[in-house]
Amino acid sequence: MRTRYQHGTIELKERARGPAIWQFRWREKTGKRMSEDIGSTIEYQTRSAVDRCSKVAYLRMKINRDQPAVPDERFGVVLERYVQEEIPKRFSTQHAYLSYINNHIRPKWGNFP
Repeated sequence: MRTRYQHGTIELKERARGPAIWQFRWREKTGKRMSEDIGSTIEYQTRSAVDRCSKVAYLRMKINRDQPAVPDERFGVVLERYVQEEIPKRFSTQHAYLSYINNHIRPKWGNFP
């Protein structure tokens, strides 16, 4: 079974009185839609400002708490699988891709999780 990571959505909710508010929305494991107010448009003028705030980061960690913090597989293993199974067969494309992978990508990112 594939592990799922929820990013949630940030929506602007208009109110009858006062400034509009930003809401963070996600789904529980049961499928129930949940939401939590983040702040008003006075505090956060743009969606990207809301996305960067610590409350949203905390909520993302909270809703994904059962996911492993560090993946077991290294990026070098993923690169090897790509080279074995998915790299294009055309010689010039394959040659260029392998050059990028072996000279730049694998040395820098091969050991990262």
